[in-house]
Amino acid sequence: IHINDTLWLLADVKKTVFYPDHIKEQTLPSEKWSVSIKPEHLYLASQEPDFLSLSPLRTYQLYLETQK
Repeated sequence: IHINDTLWLLADVKKTVFYPDHIKEQTLPSEKWSVSIKPEHLYLASQEPDFLSLSPLRTYQLYLETQK
């Protein structure tokens, strides 16, 4: 669930944490995820570029450039 521009609420989370000497796996009912990706960027990332018009491609390109 997208909460705001920098926060998502994930459901049925399977989390793997790597430590120098072991690996820990967790299953959580939910977890907050702080990330600056918007729903429209996820949509664009899941599409074949050949099937997108120039406007969505340009929007996604600008987003990717800000992530460098």
